[in-house]
Amino acid sequence: MSMKLSALTDFPDDARKLYTKNTIDLMMKRLKQAGVSRMCFQYYGNREYEFFWDHDAPISRGTVETAELMPNHSLEYFKAAKKYNMETVAVMRPQEQGIWTTYSPYYPEYENGRGVDCIDGKMLITTKFLQENPNLRVKRRSWDVDPNAADKTIHSIKLKKHNDIHSRIQKENIVIYTSSDNSNYKKYEGTFDISFSHETAEKDVVVSMFAKDYPTTTITKAGDRVESIIISGLDISEKFLAVGVKCSSQADDDISFKNTPINMISIYDEEGIEICATPGSTVRDTPTGDPHLSAGFNFDDGFGHIFETILDTSDEESFIAICKGKSEYAHGTLCACEPKVKEYWYEWLEKAMDDGYDLVGQRIECHSMHVDEPYAYGYNDCIKEEYKRRFGQCHEKDMDLKKIAQIRGDAYTEYFTECARRIKARGKKVILNLNVEMLYDPIPAVRQMAYPLNVEWQWEKWISNMEPDEINIRSYQMSPEFIFEDSQCKKILEKAKSYGVPLTLERYVYWDFAAEFELVRDLGIFNRMTLYEVNDVIKSDGKGGIVVEEPELLNRLEELAGGQ
Repeated sequence: MSMKLSALTDFPDDARKLYTKNTIDLMMKRLKQAGVSRMCFQYYGNREYEFFWDHDAPISRGTVETAELMPNHSLEYFKAAKKYNMETVAVMRPQEQGIWTTYSPYYPEYENGRGVDCIDGKMLITTKFLQENPNLRVKRRSWDVDPNAADKTIHSIKLKKHNDIHSRIQKENIVIYTSSDNSNYKKYEGTFDISFSHETAEKDVVVSMFAKDYPTTTITKAGDRVESIIISGLDISEKFLAVGVKCSSQADDDISFKNTPINMISIYDEEGIEICATPGSTVRDTPTGDPHLSAGFNFDDGFGHIFETILDTSDEESFIAICKGKSEYAHGTLCACEPKVKEYWYEWLEKAMDDGYDLVGQRIECHSMHVDEPYAYGYNDCIKEEYKRRFGQCHEKDMDLKKIAQIRGDAYTEYFTECARRIKARGKKVILNLNVEMLYDPIPAVRQMAYPLNVEWQWEKWISNMEPDEINIRSYQMSPEFIFEDSQCKKILEKAKSYGVPLTLERYVYWDFAAEFELVRDLGIFNRMTLYEVNDVIKSDGKGGIVVEEPELLNRLEELAGGQ
């Protein structure tokens, strides 16, 4: 069976360096030579959308320069693809409204007034709509939040280890730093004592990583005995606190002081009552790579609940941080139950179709959700009102998550169905994206940051209601072998195939894309495979030309798909 080749460009990634019309033309020409017959463009509006194209963050300036040169770069992209007789797909990203990375007052850009406030700073790369409507983001539950947490004084800190092997960390290894605004931390000059205690772990602690098929390791099991370091005798009023640890050498794995950030640190008042707080870490670098003590730690960024951090790594100082209080909203994800949000999404769907794309799809996966407690979100007033209408009045704490998920799932089904109606009314084709990670039960822990959770993903209803012209199976790090063998994935494939429309597999180039193309082609299930993403294969040289990063891959794909 023959299989066609598509390529997808996530244009902000491409445009980190300046893109010109000539750059786009050369990119299309080279992809066409490699056998690409369809180009997919992840749609992020035009310059008036703002987001990547008009912001004040001290990174990704190439996107701003590109938008200044081509305010409607989407239209230029479409025209270039058509010049080389390629089909075109617009992939709408309704939930991609703000890059979750925050900037503290350390950055001069913080003071310009734009951006969206978060617990640890501002998101500076956001859509105009999000800046104007931050209250339409997905809202966190409130029953476990202390609104007065920021006013409480910290008298002790608990650092929890993953096991009960006695830690080598001693008082002389510890330095405490504080800040009022998550920037320019100062050394705490007060005295403190440390002691050690043991307790029984209440839950499993699982760590994972971005790797093929999402391997996980359980570093603590519920019921295990674990050791904690208690730092006492403190008198800290600042909102932000970081513990620095510096040891003389690398510890053995069992001896090292490790945990996930949200399980590692907690803070307490004078009576020993835990203060409502949000752990922070150095799992990610700061936006510009500046030291965390200067530029700020990362709080509630989605990496704290599943990624391992080690506090006594070596003779370099390592950190764990904490901030009093909790986030009120998810970073940039909008509530799909809000009528104003849906109208905004429909407006930009129509503008994308104005550019002329042949096929249109939707993708919920985004960089805007990213929180450490994803199941704590989905409590907007409109959801509570609908919950009361359907199920009766109850306290927020007693709201059933499955019922919340049903309400929110219905909203997405309504949105997808209406989008399909509008797309067909414009004489265009509908692609339904089924992301195997999103539909998996449970969603791989390392991917929970990428989707709104507490949502019932009613994918079989989508197929029935939307009557798509094509179905795209999207995978991030679930391998083709896993997808073809796993029972849940096979059910999705079988249902999609039974509808009798062409199927596409969208796959990253992190592994051997050419070999996977051959494997998928020979199985005969898919009509097309999409290379994700162009930026990993071809880049701009910033001067109107291109740089081919993966010539061997393109040459191999030309052999496999060039004649089709």
